[in-house]
Amino acid sequence: MRELFESKNDRENEAKVVKFLEYAWPSVAYKLPIKYHLDYLLQNIVTDENIAFIEIKCITYSMAQIKSFGGYKLSLDKWLTACKLHDVTGIPCHLIVRATDGLFYCDMDNTQRPEIVIFGRT
Repeated sequence: MRELFESKNDRENEAKVVKFLEYAWPSVAYKLPIKYHLDYLLQNIVTDENIAFIEIKCITYSMAQIKSFGGYKLSLDKWLTACKLHDVTGIPCHLIVRATDGLFYCDMDNTQRPEIVIFGRT
């Protein structure tokens, strides 16, 4: 089984982002089992419509700093999982990044071609 790289502090920061998302997009967030590789499924509280699968990352850099590093790095495994979930279910997948200067998101789907770079854990 793959080692978890998530601390208690990471989970607390993630919970704050989830609370904001539930407010901003009137929804309830359901934590997904680890086998899904993404964090949550957001569901509209009025219509029960599935809004999006989401992956949340809380970072200690500003978005300008991230851009100076060449952009945000996400594992190819997460990207492929998001593309597959979107293809099979039709439900959008969003990467939510909480940086020091704001909350940002992007759609993760197979219409965008990510730049592949080697970095980090293997």
